[in-house]
Amino acid sequence: MLTLEQYASIYLPMVTAGGNAQQEQEICTSHGYTLAQWQEAKDFYTAKMMDVNDGGKTAMAFSAAMMKGAAPAPQPPQNPVPGDFTATEVDVYLSEFDIQMIEFTNAQMRQHIVLQLGYEAKDDFEKNYINGRVHISINDQGYSIYGGVSKVELSSNSVKFIFDEEGKERMQCNSVTASFQINGKLYNYLKRKMQFMYKNMLEIKAEPAPLNYTVNGTALNDEWVSFKTSATDISIRPNLQNLKETGKYGTVVFVDFESSTIGQNEDELKLLKEAESSLIDAVEYDLSSVMAFHTTSNEKRRYFIYSSLNQNDFMLRVNDAFRLLPQMPLNFSGGDDANWNNYTACLEDFKKQ
Repeated sequence: MLTLEQYASIYLPMVTAGGNAQQEQEICTSHGYTLAQWQEAKDFYTAKMMDVNDGGKTAMAFSAAMMKGAAPAPQPPQNPVPGDFTATEVDVYLSEFDIQMIEFTNAQMRQHIVLQLGYEAKDDFEKNYINGRVHISINDQGYSIYGGVSKVELSSNSVKFIFDEEGKERMQCNSVTASFQINGKLYNYLKRKMQFMYKNMLEIKAEPAPLNYTVNGTALNDEWVSFKTSATDISIRPNLQNLKETGKYGTVVFVDFESSTIGQNEDELKLLKEAESSLIDAVEYDLSSVMAFHTTSNEKRRYFIYSSLNQNDFMLRVNDAFRLLPQMPLNFSGGDDANWNNYTACLEDFKKQ
């Protein structure tokens, strides 16, 4: 999107054009902008100046920019125009402003796709203007827009953004595909975040779920087995010896879901399943933590997670996992367990079956 200074630099000529489409197009073109960018900036900064929560800050900054006179026309974008490329890096993270970020990047080729979406509207402007639309930027801010996408096709090795009419004008193409090679754990996490961003616009290719992952050189066998003791249902990953032997996971964290109706309420079982899946995606995408097993008694399900993270970083992952789910009756505890005594005892119980 245009900066406030860029918007101010063509404000008077555009107003003088008086709605003449040809003149407006010529003005924008001479500055390296599109009409869609002008309209987006106009809507954006007008809304900000009218927002009482803004306190007149944008209006004063706009006036200051106007007083400096027309700023030099920026050069057209120097980075490549949007087109298909291979991303050498895929990053999924939260910014310091609690904005969900997803980046597909090829630094050598100066190509990228950056996606941004906040979890909650912080003011009327975000609620009324952004209104849940993902901000997408491709290679250069000259090719960026809130929304502009009609469909997203995601698979384990590529993502394709198909643009609507406004997006086609801004991006100067019908679609862009980024190919990539990432481990399956990061892909699971990426899928979850893309679902948050694009919801029913997202189409995910049906692919078989892997039983083995390799993350940063570490293998994870994702086989689960279940068994029952006299009063407890248990599910465990029986093949985690290699992770134990790394010595990296010295802390065990207990995440307890406490309820007197466990196993009796279909909605609660559905929530538990989603919570477990989300928790695994959030803590395991880089294998800094691993869920080893969980136990279910009459009034509690306890997840046993071995972690290399400090308490603060681990809880950030937990908050990330559960923030879009209903509030749940959760308790957290844990401590040192470098020898994986909890896991070993559970595994011995399984072998006795």
